[in-house]
Amino acid sequence: MHLSKHLYKKLFLFFSICTLLLIVSNRAHSHTIISDTGLANINQPVIFTSTFTFLTGAGAKVSVNVYIDYGDGTPEETLGTAVVLGRIPTITFTSTHVYSKKGTYHVRIRSTSGGQVPAIPQPPNPAYITQKVSGLEISQIQLYFENNRPEITLNRNQNPPGLFVKINFSGSGYFKGYWEIDGKRRGYVFKFLSKGPLVIFKYPDIPPMPTFNYGIHTVRFIITKPGLDINFPHAIYFVTSDEKNKFATIKLIQPVEEKVAYKSLIFKWKPVTQASLYLLSIFSKTKKERVYAAYTKESAYKLKSNSLKTRMESGEKYIWNVVGFNDKNKITAESSPSGFTFNQAVVFLPGEILFITRQTEQGEKLVREVKDKYGFQILQTYSIKSLELTVTKFYTDKDISGIINELTLKKGVVAAQPNYIFKTMAEPLDDEPMNELQSIRKIIKIDPDIPFKGKGIALAVVDTGVDFQHRDLAEAVFFKANCLPGSKYKPEIHGTAVAGLIGARKNNFGIDGFAPESKIFALRACKQISTTQPQGECYSLSIAEALDIAIEHKVQIINMSLGTNVEDKLISKLIDKGSSQGIIFVAPAGNSSAAEELFFPASHPKVISVAGIKENKEFFPNSAVAEKADFYLPCENLFSTTPGNQHNFLSGTSLSSAVVSGLLALTYEKNRDMISKRVELFDGDINKWINEDLTSRAIVTEKK
Repeated sequence: MHLSKHLYKKLFLFFSICTLLLIVSNRAHSHTIISDTGLANINQPVIFTSTFTFLTGAGAKVSVNVYIDYGDGTPEETLGTAVVLGRIPTITFTSTHVYSKKGTYHVRIRSTSGGQVPAIPQPPNPAYITQKVSGLEISQIQLYFENNRPEITLNRNQNPPGLFVKINFSGSGYFKGYWEIDGKRRGYVFKFLSKGPLVIFKYPDIPPMPTFNYGIHTVRFIITKPGLDINFPHAIYFVTSDEKNKFATIKLIQPVEEKVAYKSLIFKWKPVTQASLYLLSIFSKTKKERVYAAYTKESAYKLKSNSLKTRMESGEKYIWNVVGFNDKNKITAESSPSGFTFNQAVVFLPGEILFITRQTEQGEKLVREVKDKYGFQILQTYSIKSLELTVTKFYTDKDISGIINELTLKKGVVAAQPNYIFKTMAEPLDDEPMNELQSIRKIIKIDPDIPFKGKGIALAVVDTGVDFQHRDLAEAVFFKANCLPGSKYKPEIHGTAVAGLIGARKNNFGIDGFAPESKIFALRACKQISTTQPQGECYSLSIAEALDIAIEHKVQIINMSLGTNVEDKLISKLIDKGSSQGIIFVAPAGNSSAAEELFFPASHPKVISVAGIKENKEFFPNSAVAEKADFYLPCENLFSTTPGNQHNFLSGTSLSSAVVSGLLALTYEKNRDMISKRVELFDGDINKWINEDLTSRAIVTEKK
């Protein structure tokens, strides 16, 4: 019996020690690894820190060998050996590595151990970390002469002007490029770039820029490393002569220093025998840049309505001139410049009257009486459910201004107004400069720890048609409607780009919007007026229909990337109605550099207005308007979705407005009440504004 007890105690002690060793083995070893930078550049040293924690018995002695594999094919490196003595010690190793190629690397840390106790087993998997390495990336290229423009006129044999190329970049690496004039290489650049964000190269003194040949000369700067599959921008210089009698004078006939209607325009000049080809150039006096150019063999040129609407603005002043060339492309004649000014554009559809009445028998009777009295034709009748009003669109071939005044005095009439024309606020697509590769994501950086993605927020895009089959938008477009009678719903540039900046999905295809989990209501109230340009045109009634649909569906945010220079009473009523229900309205300040006030609907007190800021830090459309806006954001070269699973760069306050709508969707997801309280706190730093907004604990997130 005594022997049995003794054996029992020994067996118990043995199993206890084994159990303890098993526990020590199971908990004996843990390790972690971190990098000093999540995104490194090529040839930039990256510091890795590895921490090891051991649970050993009291007085136990363990030796540890530590190894690191950087994941780029280089041999595994031994970091060192440490001797651990005691309970729960922690040791740290650091190492530095330089990557020679860009990519994503999986860095592994492992160790082996031994000592007085059985060898400490390795965890099931060694510790890993993902290290991203970026190469030299070009974000923008700008070519310009010493006059800060990509074009200049020189006299024959004049000393060459300064010619520069400004290159915005990120990362580091070897840069190679060369200058090219008229297709011939003229000078090379080879340099290691490492400290951004930009570098400026000047055209070399040798070989000099040729100025001894008359005519047009084209300059390009070609980048060969890093490789870029893009159309490089070009600058143009004209070589003429300071001896005017060598050139024939072209006399401009029309328009000459006069105001002209904002519609299709004919330019005329007196032909000269010395010229077989003419170049017409039109410059904006406000923007101080060429906005249009065309070659013609005739002594006249018709500027079509589509080109006018996409390149020029009503109320603006312009300068134009003509240069003549012979059969060898040499300048043989030129004109002096002349100016003209567009009258303010007609802002409503001629002959159309929106007659607004209540949805009662008296209202219906009033419509019949007015139609018979004035001989109106009824084009359309629309019931605005959210306001309980009926809009009848009349047509007459008479002047409508006086008639509208009479109609507003009639008893029972809610309102009568023209069918105003609105325009979307995107600039023409620029097919020349290399604004490519720039992303607003490099400017607006949302803290990755912020969990809000606009989930469940219904956001209406009142615009041209959104491509709801685009791979980036197919899951984002929750609802679509066409508010333009007589025109089928179709995907168009402007609406698709606006929707993409707001709600494009994360799907490993193209881009993601600023609210990638929001629900887009695509309401086509505008039509694209060019086959290749994003500009759209909308009308009071089509916008009213879209707003009515959005209000009835109880969306949370309505983005209206459009505007006009008059206040629309019908749309104002809908904004007031939607705002009273808690809907947030967002609209652009406008794109007219001649404007002094916000465009409508941005000017409405219950609409959040958004102006732009250009890459050169200038306000857009101008400082006077931007100072009156609630926000100003980058407005040039925003990369977004375009129809047909494509992407492109667009500019204008329309795109800035879309970004704000997306950011506000994130705020709305956290707590709608934050928006009105924080809009007035914007001080120009959108990163500070949105990140403080979404990380603030002052207002607790509401449960959906």
